[in-house]
Amino acid sequence: MTGAWGWRIGVPAAGALLLAAFGLLYEADPRLYHAILVAWGVVPFRFPFLDTHAVLSAVDCARLGFDPYHDDPCDALTRAYNYSPLILEATVLPVTRAWNGAVGVALALMFFVAAASLPAPRRARERWIMALALLSTSCAFAIERGNIDLLIFVLLTVAGHALRGRFAARAVAYALIVATALLKFYPLVVLATALRETPRRLAAVVACVAIVGAAFVWHYGHDLRVTLSLVPDGSYFTDLFGAKNLPLGLGELLTPLPVPPRFLLLGAYALFAVLVFYGVRTALAVSRRVAAMESLQEATFLFMAIGALLIVGCFFAGQNIGYRGIHFLFVLPALLALGRADNAPPVFVRAAVMIVFLMWGEAFREALFHHLDPAGTNNAAQSVKAAFWLLRELVWWRVVGTLGGLLIAFVASTGAARWALGPRAPARLAP
Repeated sequence: MTGAWGWRIGVPAAGALLLAAFGLLYEADPRLYHAILVAWGVVPFRFPFLDTHAVLSAVDCARLGFDPYHDDPCDALTRAYNYSPLILEATVLPVTRAWNGAVGVALALMFFVAAASLPAPRRARERWIMALALLSTSCAFAIERGNIDLLIFVLLTVAGHALRGRFAARAVAYALIVATALLKFYPLVVLATALRETPRRLAAVVACVAIVGAAFVWHYGHDLRVTLSLVPDGSYFTDLFGAKNLPLGLGELLTPLPVPPRFLLLGAYALFAVLVFYGVRTALAVSRRVAAMESLQEATFLFMAIGALLIVGCFFAGQNIGYRGIHFLFVLPALLALGRADNAPPVFVRAAVMIVFLMWGEAFREALFHHLDPAGTNNAAQSVKAAFWLLRELVWWRVVGTLGGLLIAFVASTGAARWALGPRAPARLAP
């Protein structure tokens, strides 16, 4: 217990000290502040918490009568607002851009506390892996931007703890999951945790969610269409991650070759099919480790499901900015616990190491792109960059396949699986 409580106290304390140190450095020596963050893989704006500012400025402008989806002069970059229309209801509160620093710091501190509340590492190796993940570029980027994904992480952490309780507590958890989905849509996939319920309770949860979702779409239909049209999409070679990066990015790299575009597109589709086959094969191999899964504590197993649902769902839904990698923190305790078991296969610890690599990936990419060949004219350097990109994308597919296997094991243990498969389904963790 001493080690666990030391971790739970030490993570928020260290995070708060680091945040304070960077705040002082920003005021005392902005150039050094900028240089350290760039070396960390984060390219900072001229002031911290730019994404917090985006939300607060949209609320500010909406209060003044502007339509932030089309015209947001309150924003430092005049960006179109592309978050949930529900957030704009905050115009009834005295929220202004002047709150930017306070809200950004509060989000960071809540994130540290939430991360520390996850199942604590037990061994030195596990603590090192978790510490590297918490110090990663993904986490630093989310905090520097003050992105709303930090709030999503906090709310889903609370929901994950509530999912361990009685049905009343689990109902609160489902309400929190729906609330996060209304804020940023993609957390809706976490409602798959309701598969643990009995068929009657699952039907009640689905009915309630459907009613809330229908009311939300009916009320905000126009704004939702505008918001979804503004979802960012970009290069396959930056920090954006997603299933289409590798097949379409490889096709883009091969564009200079004398090959008809339609053949490149067909090749991209064929490669995507091969990658999906590889991912499914990996997932099935991992899911067969059911005996190892049964050794996990309930909290570890539930947070594993939450993290795997988020990462796999986002990976296949579209391109995602690198800070969304903070949700890997939900999965790591399970992978480390599985790797700790007697005669455990190396697949779980390897997956944890690959996740840490992905969470630091932007630091490696920035180092290559800005130090190896900043002008982009050296052919050998360009080959090294392409090789790194290919490695990163292959690692993504391997990790997603592993997480898919964890999801198969989770679904197989749920109440829905017991109802559908009868005695053939594992009974683990069914409420």
